[in-house]
Amino acid sequence: MKTLIVLVDFSDIAEHAVRYACELSAHLKTEKIVLLHAYQVIQPTGQQPLTTVADKETRQEIYGRLEKIKAACILPAPASTSIEITLAEGMPEDIINFVAGQEAADLVIMGITYKTGFERALTGSTTAAILEKCNYPVLVVPPTANAKTISRMVLAVSLSD
Repeated sequence: MKTLIVLVDFSDIAEHAVRYACELSAHLKTEKIVLLHAYQVIQPTGQQPLTTVADKETRQEIYGRLEKIKAACILPAPASTSIEITLAEGMPEDIINFVAGQEAADLVIMGITYKTGFERALTGSTTAAILEKCNYPVLVVPPTANAKTISRMVLAVSLSD
């Protein structure tokens, strides 16, 4: 697999998925890891739109945080693997196919949190939305997964299409 896309939302779970991808890249001889963060600029309900300064500040802050994650990722990943950062405005489930297509991604990697039924109903499930809409293979990494000793994988396939 030449290119892995890792979804980053700055949670501990997402950072674990990044470390997992970096370790996995050694086994797969990956050439490139793309750290992808999707964000939304909240539009005010009043008559004044957000300024572009706020958007630039947001992007700079996000990029800085991604740079820190990238720096922590360099050691577990092989030296031959390049690590890149991509920021995109919008919902992850809407952006991922576009970015994965641009990058010729072989695999999308993301972490998963275990929520109660009430929490899922209240906040929704980004993981479920991505699994439903993504046109690329998605590897969902549980919080305790270890890339050094892959012992089990589950393949979920929708046969309705």
